Amino acid sequence: MALQAFDFKSCNFVHNVVNFRLITFPPPPAPGGIQVTNEDLSCLEEGEFLNDVIIDFYLKYLFLDVLSDRDRERTHVFSSFFFKRLTQRHGQRGVEADMADKTPAEKKHARVKNWTKKVDLFEKDFIIVPINEHSHWFLAVICFPGLQSIKRIPYIPKASNLVTQLTVEVQTLSTPKAKTAEEKGAKQEEEPDNKGGPGKDGEPAKEPAPDKSLRWYKIPKLTKSGDDDKTNSESSNGPVNTIQDGEKGKDKEDGENGEKTAEPMETEENELSNEQKREIEEDSEEMMDTSEAPKSEDSQTDSEKSQSLCDSSSQSESQTKSESQTKSESQIQTSTPTKEVVDKPVKLHFRAPIKDLRGTELTEEQMKDPEVLKKCTQGCRQPCILVFDSLAGQNRSRIVSILKEYLQVEWDTKKKTPFNLKEKIRGSTATKVPQQTNFSDCGVYILQYVESFFEDPIQDFSIPLKPLTGWFTEEKVTAKRKEIKELVMRLKETQEKGKS
Repeated sequence: MALQAFDFKSCNFVHNVVNFRLITFPPPPAPGGIQVTNEDLSCLEEGEFLNDVIIDFYLKYLFLDVLSDRDRERTHVFSSFFFKRLTQRHGQRGVEADMADKTPAEKKHARVKNWTKKVDLFEKDFIIVPINEHSHWFLAVICFPGLQSIKRIPYIPKASNLVTQLTVEVQTLSTPKAKTAEEKGAKQEEEPDNKGGPGKDGEPAKEPAPDKSLRWYKIPKLTKSGDDDKTNSESSNGPVNTIQDGEKGKDKEDGENGEKTAEPMETEENELSNEQKREIEEDSEEMMDTSEAPKSEDSQTDSEKSQSLCDSSSQSESQTKSESQTKSESQIQTSTPTKEVVDKPVKLHFRAPIKDLRGTELTEEQMKDPEVLKKCTQGCRQPCILVFDSLAGQNRSRIVSILKEYLQVEWDTKKKTPFNLKEKIRGSTATKVPQQTNFSDCGVYILQYVESFFEDPIQDFSIPLKPLTGWFTEEKVTAKRKEIKELVMRLKETQEKGKS
């Protein structure tokens, strides 16, 4: 059969060459050797799709020659034919007839039950399943299928400068600000209380605001009898009655004569004699004159003593009123429940660092070092199925469901203890993994996914899987085709030397 062949000297393909075997890996007498021919090598040209032979060969090479002993012991790699055989509609004749009373999951499992005849999948941590559907390669990795509960492990996260932009919609409750006494006083001046009766257009009349510039002044007491001597003696010996703002004058009895005296504001002007009016005017003029220097206590007249008493009493009363008013206002503010107002939702945008799910698992010695433990973070291990696809957007829930059913039948077949593995295991498609930039590198990408899975391992298997955008570079994938070619060449030379 005339085919393309690879010229090892010129490193180019030539036409009309018979197909022949290049290598067998692993070489005999190791079991399960994969033969790579020159036809298989031709699919490593740019723009060509990788075939199943190259996929199986490189996965076998990674498993045997690249993985550490520990990773090799806890990993199982299925052939690229496994999933195709598992989902094959028509099985072998006679076998399907015997499975007539079985469930669809049991029928699928029966087709590949011999594939795990010598291996216990539930003792493995990772099961590699390459899948090809509709000429597109993608990867499924079954992680910790035998783990029956979530396990937390400390690990040192990989140093990363990755950040993500988070958008959070916040809805807050705001409490109206309590008004202070000064604000309330200013408001009362602008909007006075409507207690004064009706005004214009039926509106309540506005009371005039009190003039704080007014001072207290003494008005001499007057008696109805008009006896000036008695009045003078009372003003000099007896107590002095003063008028306070907002108070009504009250009649008080005189100690000796039993005559009643009245406050001046309640004395009608018609009842006063001309002499009494003149006295009021003269005394008022004296009290309004504040230009004189203060006199000593001994030289103060009776009227001035009365003035000082009036000033002190009015100041103390005004102070008492202000204190009581402030106290009552504070009591109202504390006793009245505040109403919370729901504000409009606000979107907040901020950048936050991403905790890298990749890192290094701690050794037993590192677990005892407190300085190392300070740098650690907690990772999650749980049974899960991770799907890595270099063409994002496809829904792979059907793939996850098929693998779940297979694992459940595998458990029921090989384990005696019942366990609902199908419900326990979780599935996730890794949406933020490196993506291919053409339509032919899907096979190359799944090989790089597997290689990076062990080279730069995931330590946190929380679902959904965190981003892996910086897992590897596009240049590394581009060079993968040439790297595999050179690998085949080296193995060919080694095997030829071994024969000679």
